[in-house]
Amino acid sequence: MQTTIELITEIFAILLKRPALKLEMSDSPDTVAGWDSLTHPELITAIEEKLNIDFDFKELASIRTIADLVSLIELKRK
Repeated sequence: MQTTIELITEIFAILLKRPALKLEMSDSPDTVAGWDSLTHPELITAIEEKLNIDFDFKELASIRTIADLVSLIELKRK
């Protein structure tokens, strides 16, 4: 079974067209080329669909790093 960060990395790699992408917990839009305000909604939608979860606006606004995203996903998957 894939870890949460592995799942996120897979989705980011596909949508950002960067097959060799390796995400770290400290990564953010400032450190991941292509993760910007235009691709963020696509990335979140893909994560929601793949994992069958939904984020509300407040949760989305709290995502600053991959660690934030991982934490939210893990809370939703419990």
